[in-house]
Amino acid sequence: ARRGCDEAADGCSGTAPAQMARRIIFCACGTSWHAALVGEYMIESLCRIPVEVIGHTAFRYIKVGNM
Repeated sequence: ARRGCDEAADGCSGTAPAQMARRIIFCACGTSWHAALVGEYMIESLCRIPVEVIGHTAFRYIKVGNM
């Protein structure tokens, strides 16, 4: 059976770090950018947390203060 982010991977109760996140930003380039796109899909579909994949050159221009 597949586990979602609502269940702790080790079966212990408590708040997983993924449950505390309001949004996730991946900064990547090249092959890691493609891997980040896969991660975006998985996290958004399993955990229902908004994910943004940003190329390394654009990362310096985003404002992260309002996360």
